[in-house]
Amino acid sequence: MEYWRALHNPDYCDVIQKTIVKHPSDWYFKKGDAIWQPFLNALKKEAPEWKKYSEDFLDKMAWMQDVTTEKLGPSLWHMQPIMFLDAIKPKQRYIINYTQYSNTLEEAINKQMAIPGSAAPKWGISRNATRNEVVQHITPSNLTSNNNMLQFLEIDKPMGIALEKLEAFLKGKGPLEGTAAAFIQAAQDYGINECYLAAHAALETGNGTSVLGRGSSFSYNHQPSRTVYNM
Repeated sequence: MEYWRALHNPDYCDVIQKTIVKHPSDWYFKKGDAIWQPFLNALKKEAPEWKKYSEDFLDKMAWMQDVTTEKLGPSLWHMQPIMFLDAIKPKQRYIINYTQYSNTLEEAINKQMAIPGSAAPKWGISRNATRNEVVQHITPSNLTSNNNMLQFLEIDKPMGIALEKLEAFLKGKGPLEGTAAAFIQAAQDYGINECYLAAHAALETGNGTSVLGRGSSFSYNHQPSRTVYNM
């Protein structure tokens, strides 16, 4: 009936933007059913003043058990608005910005391959890169589907990560553990991405395990010794 109305009434056509799924309904179970016991038991212990209210609410909402003339069970077919599902689906957490250049990709590759001597493109530190290797690493489409794209991350501003999340990243990394607030403050003071700062510090210190990462005593020009860190 819903779809018939949508097809025959233009003013109702947006209602067809739904999907049909089958799952247990909250309107079926009452306060005495097993599904609600963990929730109600927790309320009894942690928020007893809400337990009675919740029990009354559940019994008022659970009308399906009382419809004895229909063969209703816990699992029913539901029509869910597509917009609701769109709100909970995973979303891309980054934005890719593209820049137009005056050279074609082929021209850029040719310029790289024409560089002479020690400035020529390298493959590691042992030899010059082949043309195919340069093509592999200069073609933009090869760099947007994996971690290689992170080399283009804009790091000239803080990203506003929660303190707890940065603390979780630094946990177990020796002297870096518990320093998330310092990285966040540095990012705000100097205009840089705090996640980059923390990741770079973790890399440079071997996740807080290197000698310099753990701090070592250093004296310069006969000055008193002080503990220095390589971050």
